[in-house]
Order: sequence, then C-alpha cells, then structure tokens
Amino acid sequence: MMDPSNTLSDPHLEASTTLSLKREPACFAFLCSRAVSAPLPIDAINLDLTSVDYFRGRASLWATLEVRSGFIKEQPTAVLGFDESFLQPFTRALIQAAASRERFRMTILHEADGTLRQRVVEYVTGAGAMLRELVITPHDTVLDVAGRSGADSDEEIHFQLPRSDAFLRAFAEMAYKADQALRDTLRESETLARRRSASLATRGCANDARAFDIEAWLRDYDAERPHSSLGWLTPLAYAACLQSPSSQRDRTLPLSGGSTSCLVASAAESGFTDPRTLASTG
Repeated sequence: MMDPSNTLSDPHLEASTTLSLKREPACFAFLCSRAVSAPLPIDAINLDLTSVDYFRGRASLWATLEVRSGFIKEQPTAVLGFDESFLQPFTRALIQAAASRERFRMTILHEADGTLRQRVVEYVTGAGAMLRELVITPHDTVLDVAGRSGADSDEEIHFQLPRSDAFLRAFAEMAYKADQALRDTLRESETLARRRSASLATRGCANDARAFDIEAWLRDYDAERPHSSLGWLTPLAYAACLQSPSSQRDRTLPLSGGSTSCLVASAAESGFTDPRTLASTG
C-alpha cells in the first residue's frame, strides 16, 4: 500500500470552484475565426488542477479554466491553461477592465533566462498555443477575453465572461480560495520533494556503506586471512608463490598443514617439444 505521506492531497478544484452563469448575461466561448469548435453558450465555468511538477529545485503546477455548456452535456472544456503565477493578476485585470470600461492589456512575462517555459496557453485554436498577451475588452454586459501569441499576430477572442458586479465578486472569491489551494499544493510538493531527496541521499549512503563493507571483506579474505587449504597462506601469498623463481625451480608448493609437497606442473611452451620426453615405439 502506498504511504500517504508520499502522495499529494487533491484540492478538488473542479468541484469547489464551479460558478454558474445561467442567471448572467449570455456569454460564449470559441469566438475566434480559427477556433476548433463552434461557438458555445457558457452555462458554467470552473478551475481544475491538471499537474504538479518538481524540476531543478522548484515546484510548479498547471491549472485550467474550463467552460461547461448544455450543448455538450455539461462536459468541461478547457479554454485557458496557466501556471501558479497567473490567477491573481488575471482576476485583477478582469476587475480593472470592468470598473474602468477600458481595454486592459495583460503582458505575460517569461523566464529571465530566456527559456520558453509556457506560462499561459489557449486551447481554443488547438492543443495549446502559448500566449504573449491577454486583452480584456469591456462591453455593456460582458468582457471579451482575447489572446495574442506574438507581437505580429492578431488578437483572437477566445471567450466571454459576465461584467456584472455579482459575477466579479463571486469570481474574485473563487479565485482567492483557488489560489490559496494551489499555493498549499506547491508547498506540499516542495516538502515531498525534499523528503524524497533526503530519502535517496540516505539510501545512497547505505549503499556506499555496503560497498565499503564488501571491499573490506575482500581485502581481509585475499590479503590478511590465512587459509588451511593453501597451507595457511593467504590467497595473495599463494599466488606469489606460483610466480616465485624457487617454486618454478622446485615445482612444489606446500599443501594443507605444510608437511607435504605437491608437484606443480608448468605450462608447456607453445610450439616446442623436448624430444627426450618422447617414448620409443620399438
């Protein structure tokens, strides 16, 4: 059975962040010209945690903003994907655009080291296009949320959200709770990663200790412990006797107890036969 201390707890964002839009002004998703699906009326939205990772000493996660529609039997469909740094500034951008009645441009900054780590993507035009900018445009009853993937690309409207005070308050409350849950998950992931790292280090030390014990045993067996079957010599001393000039000359080595001798045959030289050793055939 898996140790509960080695698993992340599920914040159940999908169930705890669902907001119904059925009493709000009509909003639609998949409005851009390159959308992979037909425009859908949005009946509800929710957030969902899709993955948690730990890489290069840093925990990160990935979440999605999903829409639900009665036209697709309330099945959740992701329109935005984002990392742990997105939710708070996106909520502030929605509120500011709604309050000021002016377009709000939200620039998505990337890592200072130049890596193309995705921070926000849209799932309206494909499997996940990285966004460089979000543009929120207020209207009388709705907020258009559009994206731009590059400096030279056009804005594409991905979905709409209500502009009512009731929705914005509910969204801000939901986003705050979800952000706290995501940060708790990040801290839990970092704690779990440190625990696993410490466990691997301890296991490595144990393996090193076992390797050291084996080396010490081999050293004792070969060089320090005499063996009765070798005439109370160590294996290294016995091997040295095989190579010594006296043993080659006498062709004898001590046997067990050292009281008798045993003839040791030397290997014949390749390609040479002494004719004096040949028996006469008659």
